[in-house]
This record gives sequence, structure tokens and C-alpha cells, in this order.
Amino acid sequence: MENELLYIQQTLQGNTSAFAHLVRLHKDRVYGLALRIVRSPQDAEELAQDVFVKAFENLHKFKGGSRLATWLFKITYNTAISFVRKKRLSTVALNEQVASYDFSAEKSARDKEEQLNKLELALLQLNEKDRSIVALHYLNHHAVAEIAAITGFSESSVKVKLHRARKKLQDLMEKLI
Repeated sequence: MENELLYIQQTLQGNTSAFAHLVRLHKDRVYGLALRIVRSPQDAEELAQDVFVKAFENLHKFKGGSRLATWLFKITYNTAISFVRKKRLSTVALNEQVASYDFSAEKSARDKEEQLNKLELALLQLNEKDRSIVALHYLNHHAVAEIAAITGFSESSVKVKLHRARKKLQDLMEKLI
């Protein structure tokens, strides 16, 4: 984090190559969040670039009250949600990170594969905000407070949305045969 602050200060002083270090540190996670929301690798790559352009242009507004990653995720979330609203994407296969969902060791490989397929189908049926909150919490392992900072929702709202999304996922998975 100290290196990040140094790179931020250097960037603000006109050293644009310092910003390249920040991009390298965060590009994969920014891309991953964008991909989970827009579900298109090409669009996610374009959005990630847009996020870093916005971050560069607004770096002077970063006050350091949160981690830089949280600030970048907030920009990513808002940019991707705006993109989805404008474009209303067609259904695309969900990122293979869904495979990280934890199932009990007792299930056979076929049962696990069937459950993963059900989970993928159920996730596709969530709206982009719920899907992104689920991804931030379960795939990126962000705490509720961080998700609130990223999305702009209150912590209690994030908790409610997570609870409802889990319930909806469970209901959807039970309905899938």
C-alpha cells in the first residue's frame, strides 16, 4: 500500500509511468469484476481500459480514505453497470470462476458438474447488480463494508441484497432439473 501511495504521488506530479505500475497491480481484478458484470471478455477488456482512463483523469480526487483497489472497484462497478444498462447484453456463458463454488466432498464428480451447471444457469438469471455483489463477496472475498464502498449501497443494503441473492439462487437451483 505504501508503494501505491508513492506511485499515486509520482503520477500526480506528472510521472505517467508511475501510473503504469498501478495499472499492473490492479488490472486483473478490475478486468475480472468487469467480466462478471458484462459477461463478455471483449467488453470487459474495453471497460477495464476505460476504468483506468477515468482513474488517471480523477486520481487527484482519490483521498486515500479507502484502499486504491476499493476506489478502482467502485469506478469499475459504476462503469460496467452503466454499460449494461445502455447495451442490455444477450446471455453469454458465465466466467469459469463459477467453478470455484464449494461443494461437499461427498458428491460424485457428476453431481458436482450438474450442480455447477445449475449454479451457472441460476447466476445468469440474477440481475447484474445482484450478480456483481455475489461475485464481489464470494469470488473476490470482499467484506460487506468494501462492497458497500464499491457499489454505493449502504452496508445493510448489501447484506439484504446478498441474503436475497443467495435465497434466489437456492430457489432457482431447486427449480432446475
